[in-house]
Amino acid sequence: TEDQDNVTQEVNEVTPVEAPKTENVEEVKLVEEITEEVVVEIEEKATEEVVVEKEAADKAVEEIEEKVAEEAEKEAEKNSIPMLDYENMELDALADELEKLLKEHPVQQLKTNIDAIKNAFNTKFGALLAEKKAAFLAEGGNSIDFQYSSPVKSRYNGFLSDYKKQRDAYYSELDSQLKGNLEKRHSVITDLKELIADADTKTMYKSFKVLQTRWRAIGPVPRNKYNDTWRNYHHHVAVSYTHLRAHETP
Repeated sequence: TEDQDNVTQEVNEVTPVEAPKTENVEEVKLVEEITEEVVVEIEEKATEEVVVEKEAADKAVEEIEEKVAEEAEKEAEKNSIPMLDYENMELDALADELEKLLKEHPVQQLKTNIDAIKNAFNTKFGALLAEKKAAFLAEGGNSIDFQYSSPVKSRYNGFLSDYKKQRDAYYSELDSQLKGNLEKRHSVITDLKELIADADTKTMYKSFKVLQTRWRAIGPVPRNKYNDTWRNYHHHVAVSYTHLRAHETP
């Protein structure tokens, strides 16, 4: 029913899908650029010992996570939208601000401000509704017959509905992109495994560089798959270097 749909939308508003909630495409691309710098360092320092390689990969992930945390904070400040004094705005002004946010800012950056607008609007409209109902009852009306229609509430609801549609469409598209990128990275890792298994030293280096270029051209992956994917890649990169160095000309 419509009431159930509204409840579902409100739940989704409070607890959005985990994968995309903290990051937009630009931010995740920034993460990938930082990661690539660390990957290059690991590749240059790869050793012939698998145990040492694994420790290096673990350290690389820790370095990535530290840098990502620092850059995420900077990016959050860069993309922050000014928080106005929504609590002291009238209902019409709150609806206007909601419309303005939708027109002027990317939907993935709006949650904090829109949550504040929702809290202010619900509080003020709830007080207005209670006032109208009290007046209705004072005039002898029956509580079950009370109804109140507000043009500003209808306008506000329309903007809020537009926001939820835009938000859901954005995160659905982002989720598809992330999953597609994950498949592409898995494909590179599979090809890297086959390259190691063939161990053709005459063509291995050239083929390895091609795979490396493919890997670096792929976009971000879902956050919950991020570390495992990179660890897997690091492992096979190090094994590749082991094969190459084992057959180097003295």
